[in-house]
Amino acid sequence: EDENIKRAVIETSATCEMCKLTIERAVYELDGIVRANLDVVSRKLRVRYDEDIVNLDQIKQAVSLAGYQADDVPANQEAFDALPGCCQVEGACHSRG
Repeated sequence: EDENIKRAVIETSATCEMCKLTIERAVYELDGIVRANLDVVSRKLRVRYDEDIVNLDQIKQAVSLAGYQADDVPANQEAFDALPGCCQVEGACHSRG
């Protein structure tokens, strides 16, 4: 594996599958992303990226600009306000069976 490829796990404020799609799409828009996968249950976004092209701060910024918290980076308020209602409310999209 290329030594420039780094792995990171980012804690997000995702609550549902729609959040997953939104966050992954935002991250994949960045150049240098090898893989991005959000686990909705743990809210952890696992990314593999080429550090010569993109850095962790830029990835967190992309998550923030999509409307979600990324570790210590708060969600962009305008983007958050534009999210579907279920993505703004803790647990609203979850139906635990």
